[in-house]
Amino acid sequence: MTTGAALQVSGARRLRRLVHSDAGAFVAAGAVALAVALGGLREPPRISSVSITNATDFDIAVEVRGPSGGWMPLATAGRSETTSVADVIDQGDTWTFRFSAQGVHPGSLQVDRRTLAASGWVIEIPPEVEQDLLRAGAPLPP
Repeated sequence: MTTGAALQVSGARRLRRLVHSDAGAFVAAGAVALAVALGGLREPPRISSVSITNATDFDIAVEVRGPSGGWMPLATAGRSETTSVADVIDQGDTWTFRFSAQGVHPGSLQVDRRTLAASGWVIEIPPEVEQDLLRAGAPLPP
């Protein structure tokens, strides 16, 4: 005949074996998941430099996005200057540039990748941007 104490010891051993085997499986599964996640992380392709020519009398904030992404700040293009930005994330086949100055959003410019590459990765802020800013009542900076 077994006593209650012997049953408790036997049950405790089974519980310890179960916990140890489950913990080992959990650690192994975690290691596999981490390896898969880290293997999928890659740096996005980049363009070494993108230049923005701003012939307007306004400092223009420029954002960029690709066909399926959100807006990413690119630079503030100084008035009557060309501003270069190094190490820009490649936006894919179609790049859309959005402009703003003094709280006014005068529009955007869409350019295909092939045209950008042919221009040496230089975009020009269209003159209509300045006209739209003036029409919207944006004062010229001092």
